[in-house]
Amino acid sequence: YSVEGGLSSDNVFSFLEDKKGRYFFGTSSGLDILEGDKFSYFGTTKDFPLEKVRALFEGEDGEIYIGCDGGIHILKEGKIKLISKFKDEYPREFIKLKNGSLILLTSKNIYILENEKIKKFEINEELGNKSMETILEDKDGNLWIGTRNNGVYRIYKERVENLSLKEGLPDLWVRDFCEDREGNLWISLNAGGICQLKDMKFKSITEKDGLPSNQVWQILEDKKGRIWMRAINGFAVKEGEKILNLSEKIKGEITSFAEDKDGNIWAFVYGKGFYILKELQIYKNLFFEELKNLSISAMYLKKDGSLLLGSSTGPVYEVYKERIKFVEGSEKILRVRQFFEDMDGNLWAGTDNGVFEIVDGVAKKVKNGNEDFNEIIYSIYQDGDGDLWFGSLNKGIFLYREGKFYNLSKEKGLFDDLVPVILEDGEGNFWIGSNNGIFSFSINDAKDVALGKKEKIFCKNYGIKDGMRTEECNSGLQPSALKSREGLFYFPTMEGVVVVDPKNIKINKVIPPVSIEEISLDNKIYKKPFPLNFEAGTKRIKFSFTLLSFMFPQENKFKYILEGYDKEWIDNGGRREAYYMNIPPKKYVFKVIGCNSDGIWNEEGASLSFYIKPFFYQTIYFKMFVLILVLFLIFSFVRFRVNQLKKRSEELEKIISEKTKELKEEKERSENLLLNILPFDIVEELKLKGFSTPRSFQSVTIMFTDFKGFTTISSTLPPEALVDELNDIYSNFDEILKKYKIEKIRVLGDSYMVVSGLPIENKDHAINCIKAAIEMQDYLKKRNERSAIKWQMRVGIHSGQVVAGIVGRTKFTYDVWGDAVNIAARMEQTGEPEKINISAFTYYLVKKLVEVEYRGKVNVKGKGEVDMYFVKGIKNFP
Repeated sequence: YSVEGGLSSDNVFSFLEDKKGRYFFGTSSGLDILEGDKFSYFGTTKDFPLEKVRALFEGEDGEIYIGCDGGIHILKEGKIKLISKFKDEYPREFIKLKNGSLILLTSKNIYILENEKIKKFEINEELGNKSMETILEDKDGNLWIGTRNNGVYRIYKERVENLSLKEGLPDLWVRDFCEDREGNLWISLNAGGICQLKDMKFKSITEKDGLPSNQVWQILEDKKGRIWMRAINGFAVKEGEKILNLSEKIKGEITSFAEDKDGNIWAFVYGKGFYILKELQIYKNLFFEELKNLSISAMYLKKDGSLLLGSSTGPVYEVYKERIKFVEGSEKILRVRQFFEDMDGNLWAGTDNGVFEIVDGVAKKVKNGNEDFNEIIYSIYQDGDGDLWFGSLNKGIFLYREGKFYNLSKEKGLFDDLVPVILEDGEGNFWIGSNNGIFSFSINDAKDVALGKKEKIFCKNYGIKDGMRTEECNSGLQPSALKSREGLFYFPTMEGVVVVDPKNIKINKVIPPVSIEEISLDNKIYKKPFPLNFEAGTKRIKFSFTLLSFMFPQENKFKYILEGYDKEWIDNGGRREAYYMNIPPKKYVFKVIGCNSDGIWNEEGASLSFYIKPFFYQTIYFKMFVLILVLFLIFSFVRFRVNQLKKRSEELEKIISEKTKELKEEKERSENLLLNILPFDIVEELKLKGFSTPRSFQSVTIMFTDFKGFTTISSTLPPEALVDELNDIYSNFDEILKKYKIEKIRVLGDSYMVVSGLPIENKDHAINCIKAAIEMQDYLKKRNERSAIKWQMRVGIHSGQVVAGIVGRTKFTYDVWGDAVNIAARMEQTGEPEKINISAFTYYLVKKLVEVEYRGKVNVKGKGEVDMYFVKGIKNFP
């Protein structure tokens, strides 16, 4: 639209669409309203000067506020009403504050509109004639004013603060403001481009504020809340907002200082002793001969009011009521860095050769379990749980618990291994000043990591970006840094004292968006929308991503994972790219998450699903074909081998069967042969145990036989004929013995010995033996009838106790021993051919069953006269 289209002027200064859909245009000649396709116009009149309408605003009830060079008007129900006239000032813009007030900014003033009336802002006098251009209310309720030639003004807590070139503003002509969702203020400038304004977390005290030097080493707060600061070449005290330089009062190099129980400050000057200050004035110089050549590096006020002095060369002294004494055992100390008195009144000293505990006035070195502990200790602190912490020069921080030191260092996430001072903020966090800035971390997390319950600790670090003039904090002496009664931290640095209020540090809690900006496939760049299918053979993949947080973008951190390839999240630090090489073709999901400078993570992050196409030989179908082919070949080979093995198995089975049969036959022959030699039960025992245990038998019957004239017969017969004769006789004897379960013991020539009643005992052993003897005699008689050789046999039988067992290792012999055996032999020797001679003992066992002929007493060699009986027959014997 233009003048030809119905506008009153082509110079348009402002624009507004109201709730009814009407369009309002503020021009150089008045106010134009477009409703539908028709314009209506309000111009300048005598009562309503509507020249150069520069600002428009719609109220809650639909009224339109109009700001023009002539004043402020209101359009309500089709009528314009003048609220106030202007003179030599120009309206810039309307804004509505969070408290509901409507504000109009002009080139010279800020007006508040209430009930169609205006009043000036209370602090207009400080902002007058600043040629104001733009206004903004931030999230915290602060007002920001941009001017044409004076930079930026901030109105907060009823105070006005100016930010100009010295604060880093590139240009003094401010055009507009914008506050992003993280609370950052962006400023557009007339000739300086765009800049970002950040509220510094830390403040510094420097030479400009009254310090004698920017190199500050020690800080102490006295009982009155004054802050004492020792610089490289002077001494100063901060009382309220004022800093008093005391360098002229104390000449010489101060190495340490402390406050006594009366509130006096003791400052040690090398070679001059102590200067004692009372109410900022020196009232005494105290010199001790013992400290003549010493430099005091640490001073500490004990609860009992005495001062501990630690020297740079080791020895420790205690001063009480201006008297000094040496602490025994401190000669072993190399250098004292810090003293500390714990909740129980125990005194600890951090030194260049470990930790010492001062007990009953004696310094004793503390061990790590049973091992020496020689780390250089700069700081000591006891937390609310009573645990002691020791900060070291280059090994991080140590938790001391139950006589052991547990370490927490950079390897476990600590920001720096130099821990010169430990402060606690009351919210469960430690604050450390190091050579790389100040950092903080959770005490409970630190314990878990030190004790191995967690892998790493998260540290929040602060530096130049947060208002520090340098990141190098000074340390190694006592006192060093401090926490004031107000809860403020004071850190000595190489560029003054850094003051931190941990309670007022703003945390950017806005979850930052994460975005994947581009991907590179074999060096070919792709922007959104990204391809979802990557070509087969893609070798190099690069993902580029970012985090939309501009508070401190260099502090943003990232983690990523390629699902389907990576096993766990990869910590990428501040790097904004991820690379992959030669990953297999399949489906993947790339995920990236990030956190802002305050450690607020976007756990959802950004993701990209994609598919890498395979070559034909990489497809599942090809792999299945190859698998089937391989399985078929394996199956064929296995089947061939199975057939071979089956055939071989059959051959082996046949061979084994034959061999088994032969072995079985051989075994049977061996067993039969063995049974011919030994009793069955003895053979079984040998097979089971490998040996036979000798046994005693209380009652058995022994029988001996002998042939009459054997020597003559054997001398006349050929050997083969003799053996045949004996074999025939003894074989028949064996059958008779088997019938009556009598055991053959041995055959020696014509002597034949058997025993009845073993190895299995039985009560009929005597009668069985006599029956066998009768059958043996009958067999010989019948045989003699048909044989040319006439055999006549004597038989002797006796019953009694014997011991039976096997003798021999390679050739077994089953034999019996005992006096009964000898008597049985004598019975055979004193017998007669073709008769059975039994002893009285045997007769006693069979007298009811056998008919005998008493022979009387017969003299037996070695036994005297023995009763003997010839067996006539068996009673009722068929």
